[in-house]
Amino acid sequence: MGERLVIVGSAILARLICLALFDPALSYLFGDSLAYFQSSPYLAPGYPAFLAVAPFPLVIQSLLTILVALLAHDRLPRGGFVAALLIAASPFFPAFEWRILSDSLGWQLIFAAFLLIAFPKSRWDVLIAGLLLGVAALVRDTYQWLPLFALLFSAGIRRRMAVAALLAYLIILPWQVSQGRVGISEGRVAYNLWIGTWERNSDWMAKGVERADYPANAFTSAEQKRHLLELPLFTPESESRFKQTAIDRIAADPIATVSTWLIRYPKLWLGTRSDQIAWRISEGPIRYAAKAGLWLLNALLLTLGIVGMLLNWRRYPLLLAPIIYLALVYAPFHNVETRYSLGALPFLLIFAALAIRQIGPRMQQRFNHRGLSATEPV
Repeated sequence: MGERLVIVGSAILARLICLALFDPALSYLFGDSLAYFQSSPYLAPGYPAFLAVAPFPLVIQSLLTILVALLAHDRLPRGGFVAALLIAASPFFPAFEWRILSDSLGWQLIFAAFLLIAFPKSRWDVLIAGLLLGVAALVRDTYQWLPLFALLFSAGIRRRMAVAALLAYLIILPWQVSQGRVGISEGRVAYNLWIGTWERNSDWMAKGVERADYPANAFTSAEQKRHLLELPLFTPESESRFKQTAIDRIAADPIATVSTWLIRYPKLWLGTRSDQIAWRISEGPIRYAAKAGLWLLNALLLTLGIVGMLLNWRRYPLLLAPIIYLALVYAPFHNVETRYSLGALPFLLIFAALAIRQIGPRMQQRFNHRGLSATEPV
């Protein structure tokens, strides 16, 4: 009970601090958030349905983060308290909880599902996990192929993962069939894949997709530009043209395409993870210091997470699946905001907690040994 109170207390304190830094009132409804209140054919139906029934969606998203942190504390056999504390007290989750975006609810569902599969306590856990995986895909379509991908990382628990995946696809497949949606990236996979073959920054998109100021390197000729843009964007025929153009460019110059991916790729992981929310603090030294602190904290947690993965990949292979899945899925796309790696962050924090648990005692032993040696007579 004591540890749970610490987790909840740290979560509340972290959000109070974030409220002093960020302004949800200016952040929760702009940009991509507006699409959830419009009749958009590109969005999966889960998150609009959540908004329709949830009276206070931003509060619920914050509460769900605390609940899944407590679930991690309850289920993880090692490092559960530290992992839960890192998740609950992280300043990176509130920046997305206080936006009308599917990212937060998506990662919360996926995280809970994988904990229930990896560390079940009853026969119902796997069934609940399958339900959560299916709903997560309907909330955020990026996750629709994660259950199948996770089977590759389910050595020793493959039956549990298979049952959960089967239940998930009983939920996902009817939507996929009815909408013809087997691609990710909000149904615009071909367009986004084409952008990913040439884009290194998104300045051209400042006016919006419909009025985009495409750079010269986006097209190989004026004829190709006319061919791609003469049709309304995101129609099946338009998507077919963008898909073929992207494939042709990758095949014609794979080295240049991959180098473009690699140059852009660090932006998916590194940053302050606060670019999706408005700041209360005006531009100046205090805000720059806060941003620098967030950038360094994110980099430190990523580093610890990678170390933890290297030390524990044999012990917890299933928890690697969401990290590697998202790392691969977004590599060829132009979506390089840190919000797109949010689903991997709680799993990285688990591995960061394991790294702290494993490295901390070793470092302490070394320091103690050196201290004892220094007092010994020569």
